[in-house]
Amino acid sequence: MDHVQDQVQRDLDDALAKATRRGIGLPFCEECDEPISLLRQGLGARLCVAHQSAKEAGQARGGRR
Repeated sequence: MDHVQDQVQRDLDDALAKATRRGIGLPFCEECDEPISLLRQGLGARLCVAHQSAKEAGQARGGRR
């Protein structure tokens, strides 16, 4: 039985690693738990549109200094 559990764990670890390499995003925003659209998830989004926009605006302001 342990052999089967070990194989299942390896399979899960492999699947997670592949998803991470493909840049699969999250279903909910890391900041506010708002849902993220499937299209944006497929593009690797980890933040909702509002938080991503705020993050990008902050980076743009920081780059102008």
